[in-house]
Amino acid sequence: MGKEAVEEPFLWLERALKYLGLLEQGPGWRGNIITIINILAQTSLMVASFARALEEGVTFSERIEAVLIYVSNFHLFAKMVVLPFRRPGLLGLISRIRRVVIESASYHPRFNKLLKRNILFTKLGFFVVAGNFTFMHLVANISSIIKYMDNIYALPFQFYVPFDIKSHFYLACIYTYLISFAPILNLALVTSLLISLVVQTSAAVSYLSERLRGVGGPSVDLSSVISLHQEIIRIVYGLNHLLSDLLYIEFLISSLQICIAGYQLLIGKREGDPRTPVYCFIFVLTLLVPVLFSLCGNEIKLQGERLLDASYDNDWYLLSTQDQARLQVLLTEAGRGLSLSYKGLVTFDMVLYSQVVKTSYSLVAMLETMETMADN
Repeated sequence: MGKEAVEEPFLWLERALKYLGLLEQGPGWRGNIITIINILAQTSLMVASFARALEEGVTFSERIEAVLIYVSNFHLFAKMVVLPFRRPGLLGLISRIRRVVIESASYHPRFNKLLKRNILFTKLGFFVVAGNFTFMHLVANISSIIKYMDNIYALPFQFYVPFDIKSHFYLACIYTYLISFAPILNLALVTSLLISLVVQTSAAVSYLSERLRGVGGPSVDLSSVISLHQEIIRIVYGLNHLLSDLLYIEFLISSLQICIAGYQLLIGKREGDPRTPVYCFIFVLTLLVPVLFSLCGNEIKLQGERLLDASYDNDWYLLSTQDQARLQVLLTEAGRGLSLSYKGLVTFDMVLYSQVVKTSYSLVAMLETMETMADN
């Protein structure tokens, strides 16, 4: 694998960031008119869907659909607002991980195999996240707006337009979504490539544990292993500082989306709604997106444990006194563990994902109880 192939994910990421306006001087969101339009669209849709959820005379299932629209748009809104302010840290992190990846790839062909897997994982993540963003926030929302958004008195421009405001509101929403299609795709690309950065970091840790054991050839010089590992430790801390609150938002909102989308699917199936296949597709997407983040956090945690085991398994008694001291440094650093967490409150791994799904299932049961009480 040549240097161009090694740098492919980073070229993807920089291209996406450039399209999003995050590589410009100053805060990127100010220099990107399309992104601002999209943020305004998300805000207006959140206001309209919130008003719909509180409106009198609507059925319980219609309220649930309005809540799903609100949660979905808030999800996208949060990312579009938060990401541009992470530009300096994000660019520094990209540069640091690129350096580690290229250095690791020059050591051993085994790392190239890991990197190929990660590039494939990146492309898979892009299609899943892009599918979630475009389908949830484009197709499903527009169809719901056309069907349900009768109550728009909260929108200020109705006072300045003397003709049929409702039809023009529909057209404005559709036009806004179409013009914001590109930034939605690019935001999906950034999200999936952030996943790739995490997986590439775990691949570098996996490579270190194999080299420390001497798998696939003679062990590399211990001092270079320690130096590379310390750099990876700094990268993981940087990832944690940069992404932990975004991942926290991801899991918090994903649990709500899974719950509401699952409940919407149950209602559609029970009432014979012709849009049930659409609800099913939305539900599958809401399940897949947090899985990607969980797998990344799980991978880092697992590879950190393997590195610790490799440090213990090394034949330290055959080393010189100086190398024994270096190995002790590596052992101490590896013992601190590698994981993504939000202020020590949560660790992003498959255990957390199972808890999110269980919580969503409990919320669905609660919604069914609320619907029964509302009918009575």
